[in-house]
Amino acid sequence: MTRKNNSFVDSLLGFIQDRDEREEQMVYEKMTNLFLSSFWILLLFLLISGTVDAYHNTITVGSFLLFTFSVFIISSILIILRKSGLDKEVVYSEEEYQSMLKKVRFRSALAFGLFLLLSLFFNILFKMIVYKELNFDHVNFLVWMIIGILYGLVSYYYAKSKITIEK
Repeated sequence: MTRKNNSFVDSLLGFIQDRDEREEQMVYEKMTNLFLSSFWILLLFLLISGTVDAYHNTITVGSFLLFTFSVFIISSILIILRKSGLDKEVVYSEEEYQSMLKKVRFRSALAFGLFLLLSLFFNILFKMIVYKELNFDHVNFLVWMIIGILYGLVSYYYAKSKITIEK
């Protein structure tokens, strides 16, 4: 980290003396875990706020701000990783490349399944909240399936483009 960021973290945590590398690594590890936990809690609050908004058939400023903040965090992380070159996967043989592609295929299939299940869940949940009855539409299922397949394919080709073979 830069000296400016180190002084910010030190003042934030109340440190007076400088820390050695091991202690700094431990602090950064703890802060990373707290950030990830906070991010998942933020998404949970967004889900709760969106559910309440669906029940009242409105969109509140709080839900909009939570959504905007979540998108900002995700976008910032992706941009920072891309600018620093940390989003690339490097393999050194064809076997490693095939193994990596197998993992990418599995994750893309998992992304498709998760996207489909969450889309269906939220679609059914919001209809139950708004209309007070379970209403399942096969056309919506087909639409979410097509969108899920497209999402899985895009995520596969995006992840595949990040893998490079160095010899």
